[in-house]
Formats: sequence, C-alpha cells, structure tokens
Amino acid sequence: MHQHEGSYLQICRHYRAMIATPIVQADEVAKKDDLRSAVLYLILSPYDNEQSDLLHRVLEDKALEGILIYK
Repeated sequence: MHQHEGSYLQICRHYRAMIATPIVQADEVAKKDDLRSAVLYLILSPYDNEQSDLLHRVLEDKALEGILIYK
C-alpha cells in the first residue's frame, strides 16, 4: 500500500520492523537484504525531521558495518 502511494519513509519503517523479528535476526543474509532495502527507501524519502531521525537510527545499526557501501 505504501509503495503504491510513494510513502518511502513508511516502507523503510516496515523493513526495519521486519529486521527486528527473531526469524530475520537469525538469518544474516535476510537481515542484510532487508537492511539494504531500508537504506534505499530511506534515501528515496523526502527530507524532513522524521527522515533525519530515522537516518541516525539506521546509522547506529551495527549490521550496517557489513555492507559499507550502504553506510
């Protein structure tokens, strides 16, 4: 639904919620894939206070060290 509406910030939040699930936490490949998607949708979202706040939260994720090009 959010993809159809172009709500990239909401899509990024959904990917972050998926990353927080135990199944994805146990699978490093899925975790990195979801983190990549979250970063890309975060970049596509328009700049505002919410985007800036979420950007700082994503940068704190230690899994981002494994995919430096997205950091």
